[in-house]
Amino acid sequence: MKTINIIFLISLLLISNKMLSQLKIQSNGNVSIGTSTSTSNQLYVKGYNQGTFYSEGYYLATYGENIHARVNGSSSTYRNYTRCFVVDNNGSYKFYVYGDGTAYTKGVLVTSDSSQKRDITTIENALDKVMNLRGVSFNFNDNHEEINENYLKSSAVNMNSNLIHQIAKEAQRKDIGVIAQEVETVVPEVVRTMEDGTKAVAYHELIGLLIEAMKEQQTQINVLKNELDEQKILLTNSYSLKAYPNPTTSEAIINFKLPNQTRSASINIYNSEGFLVKTIKINAKENNELVLNTEQLSSGLYTYSLVADGKIIGTEKLIIVK
Repeated sequence: MKTINIIFLISLLLISNKMLSQLKIQSNGNVSIGTSTSTSNQLYVKGYNQGTFYSEGYYLATYGENIHARVNGSSSTYRNYTRCFVVDNNGSYKFYVYGDGTAYTKGVLVTSDSSQKRDITTIENALDKVMNLRGVSFNFNDNHEEINENYLKSSAVNMNSNLIHQIAKEAQRKDIGVIAQEVETVVPEVVRTMEDGTKAVAYHELIGLLIEAMKEQQTQINVLKNELDEQKILLTNSYSLKAYPNPTTSEAIINFKLPNQTRSASINIYNSEGFLVKTIKINAKENNELVLNTEQLSSGLYTYSLVADGKIIGTEKLIIVK
């Protein structure tokens, strides 16, 4: 029995020694885990495998917090420029959150795989929705205190004077964006209500709306462009239309000239009441003349129109006297 107790004590000492080598509490209260090396940080965790740091939390009735970073300081500059949740990749900061809530990151990937979506439909009337949105410039209510350049000059931040001045200048710039309450009346899908009752906008979700709005707008532009091109053809390529003699008693010679790009053409004859009484097809490549026989037409006022590719490009009057 005595032998068993001795073995147990030796084992306990070995385990304790192993644990102490992985957990070091310094005289100043700083704690290091995973290394016996002293640290200047209040808490330093070192590891090489997955699971170096693991935190698990559950939602409480009052929306509990898993990891909470509290930023204190007498000056808003100290608080706003304190970096939290830093991702340090061999000395290069790849991600961090400033104390004012501004996040810096190399990029953001948003889940968008088709296998994770259902009820997919194309956004309709996107252009109308965009036209009803309002872009605004603004200042946040908590950004009223000027930046403290003395803090940025401190050795902890280590910035040169030009960079400090530039940052202080940019801090006075207004932000641009939208007002959540206004957006909610037009595109409620991108607005969320926070636990404190304030509204937030998922700006990245507006991308789909803008894509469809641009496509609708481009369709309208293409239609207008085609109409404008047709008008340019008519304006840049001169045409002529004239009949003689006028008035005429038996026949009239109609001189005409068509735009160069014309593919098909005709001359339409209308009576005084506007009814089509005759159509004469002409060769679009022969910008010349034709003879109009008026034997089957009674006396009166007529109009004749030059038609190019289905569009009337000119109309003149003709008087027939018998």
